Amino acid sequence: MRIVFVNTPIYDYLTATLIEGLSELGQEVVCSEASNYGRALPDAELVQHAEQADLIVVGSNAAVRHHLLQGVVNPRKVFVDGSDFAGFEVPAAIRFKAVFKRELCRQTRGAPASEVHALPFAAEKRYFTAPQSKDILVSFIANMNTNPLRNSVHVRLQNLQNPAIISGSTNERAYNPGSARQAPVDTPVYRQLLSRSLISVNVPGAGYDCARYWEIPAARAMLLSYEPDIVIPDGFTDGLDCATFSSLDEFDSKLKFYTADPQRAVKIAENGYQRLMKHHTTAQRAAYFLERATAAAQRPDYCAAHLHPEIRAMESLCLGRGIDVGCGSNKTTPGCIGVDLTARGSAGSYGSETGRISVADVASSGDNLKDFGDASLDFVVARHNLEHYHDPSKTLSEWKRVTRVGGRIGVVVPDHSAVNTYALDPTHYCHFTMESFSEMVGALGGLKIDEIGVCVPNWSFKAVLTRTA
Repeated sequence: MRIVFVNTPIYDYLTATLIEGLSELGQEVVCSEASNYGRALPDAELVQHAEQADLIVVGSNAAVRHHLLQGVVNPRKVFVDGSDFAGFEVPAAIRFKAVFKRELCRQTRGAPASEVHALPFAAEKRYFTAPQSKDILVSFIANMNTNPLRNSVHVRLQNLQNPAIISGSTNERAYNPGSARQAPVDTPVYRQLLSRSLISVNVPGAGYDCARYWEIPAARAMLLSYEPDIVIPDGFTDGLDCATFSSLDEFDSKLKFYTADPQRAVKIAENGYQRLMKHHTTAQRAAYFLERATAAAQRPDYCAAHLHPEIRAMESLCLGRGIDVGCGSNKTTPGCIGVDLTARGSAGSYGSETGRISVADVASSGDNLKDFGDASLDFVVARHNLEHYHDPSKTLSEWKRVTRVGGRIGVVVPDHSAVNTYALDPTHYCHFTMESFSEMVGALGGLKIDEIGVCVPNWSFKAVLTRTA
């Protein structure tokens, strides 16, 4: 199978999991970056491969060059979101057949199963170690500063004053972009401690899905983990192949129970190792991914369940020829002409677009659309852009100029009645409520408000206008 993977240049656990697993399965994988065990091709050659590929995988994390696929017609694209967050940050400039999400929370699982799939980490091959004597009763090796619960567990373990319990950090950094631009930093002390542990503890860091959750059973230690509130296909079962807790009191109880019965802990550790080998190696994760990705790639429809409400509010307006002003790294629809101060292929410098790669087709300020003639467009859409101008009325007048009579203008802006919009971003030069926005439109003339209302509660509102004269 021919697979093109547009990946991050920085080590990313989920990307590495997939590329390692796909290679284990004998798949032909070429990448945009020589990172995460991937083999890179020059950009032009990669784009040629993408048009003929059986599957195109687009990853997340910093500096993923989504814009490489802007002109690729091949529809067999899927997105892999390995971020720490529950929300979706899928590049809207590309339409995907399916989305795979690491942190797919249980309470948000309502998206159609054919569109959004859980894709947690798995255990990389480097974490499988030969069996060793278990001279450490309990270990908890982590950065204790990423989650207050980690520090609470750490303090409780230290208070036991048991020399057979090790809790703390080895000061090894597996995620160090400066020294691991392409591959992970080795952590030999950490791996050695896991392999010597009878029981090892996992507490979430930035996300529920920690690498440690998979590395512990790979080291044949018993996994004692905070219950992850995400979907894990073929996951571990409390009391059978792992032990879980959802409070500090339950942690104390489970710890006391299993340290008092080492043979039970050994049995659970072995069961956990066997379940890991059956379902959670990188090869197994890649096989799970391929089965769902290839099925999705054959379907005629595109995935929409992940789209942000602000994109959904605007996409129905994008009919005919039109522009997305301030598109940044995400155009509202692929057919929009992207307009942004940051040129295509360059990284953004402000707000939420900092470090993200622009997909703009035209590098221009939204208040001076010199590349577009009078009444030349069917629509103009702008999400979180109008508040960045010193003279928003002049900017809206420019959008009106390029829109034909009967054409539509769609705007999403922060709602100043719900949030202090000046505090959100130093480049917010003006603010709007629905009332003040309506007054501005009325004063400008030649525009009719078709719809105005809340877009995202306590965050933004939307307005849809028609040019009348």
